[in-house]
Amino acid sequence: MKTLGERIKAERVNRKESQQVFAEKVGISQSFLSDIERGVQIPGGEVLLAISRYTGISIDFIVKGEDAGWGDLRTTVSDNENGSQKIPLFLCPAAAGSPVPGDDYIEEMIDISTLLLPNKDRGEGTILFSCRVTGDSMIGAGIDRGDYLVCSRDKQVRPGSIVVCSLNGELTVKRYEQSGGEVQLFPENPKYEPIRITSEDSFRIHGVLIRVVKSFS
Repeated sequence: MKTLGERIKAERVNRKESQQVFAEKVGISQSFLSDIERGVQIPGGEVLLAISRYTGISIDFIVKGEDAGWGDLRTTVSDNENGSQKIPLFLCPAAAGSPVPGDDYIEEMIDISTLLLPNKDRGEGTILFSCRVTGDSMIGAGIDRGDYLVCSRDKQVRPGSIVVCSLNGELTVKRYEQSGGEVQLFPENPKYEPIRITSEDSFRIHGVLIRVVKSFS
């Protein structure tokens, strides 16, 4: 199992951030971060909380390597023999008369994968996973039961992002908000109340939603 410093380093490397950038984001010096990653220094509670808030990774996982799941998810987009691209589907719910036109009407031919896969130029990331929605808490955002969510593991989480996350062992999809150091998860259905994240919760963000795939069958 990785050490605390190795887990922090792995997350930083996964974000493609230098030690200087990551350290600035969490409010510590680059030299201190280097010592943490090498196991020379052990971060205190305030630093762990800052890292947790920035990365969306629970303090439990940072310290002990234990989490509700998907902690080591690092699946990248891969090419198959036909040149089309595939992303993994994890089998776990995310508690979310005219004539046919002729060839003259065709504007262009496109690879259907381009509709689903991320746009690097827009910072949508490349480390992907998908999951199927089983609940109705996000119907106001156009996310219905049975939809497939395409999520980016390395897209930056921002206030207002829709995220797939684990909270106390349960996988869910909600809108992420952060203000004054307080994190809340908001549903998009008046039947459900917002969820305030506290230091006692085991909370981790697994990815940011970039596509919703619907089926009308």
